[in-house]
Amino acid sequence: MKLESMTGKCVRPDENYDDFEKWMRVDCMVTSWLLNSISKDIVDAFLYSASAHDLWAELEQRFGKCNDPLLYQIQREITSMSQGALSVTGYFTKLKQLWHELTYLAPVPHCN
Repeated sequence: MKLESMTGKCVRPDENYDDFEKWMRVDCMVTSWLLNSISKDIVDAFLYSASAHDLWAELEQRFGKCNDPLLYQIQREITSMSQGALSVTGYFTKLKQLWHELTYLAPVPHCN
């Protein structure tokens, strides 16, 4: 039921039905999980979504597409990065963070 809450397969029942409280509890839990996984810098923009499904749809609309300028910026940052004053651990952590961002932004190739 939790995944269905995000995808919209589990629709909100009428408030008079017995399942409404259960649906509301699950929806609030999933909404909380999603909000807690969003960067603190941008979470305020998503706080007032009506449901977990609405929140998920808004996140997908904003971040589900490949952002070519950002993809280029991250690739460039990776290629021009140097250790400088960072420790080896700090350098590796920053590089790994950029690799993860690149992985999530890069479009998945499709087989025909």
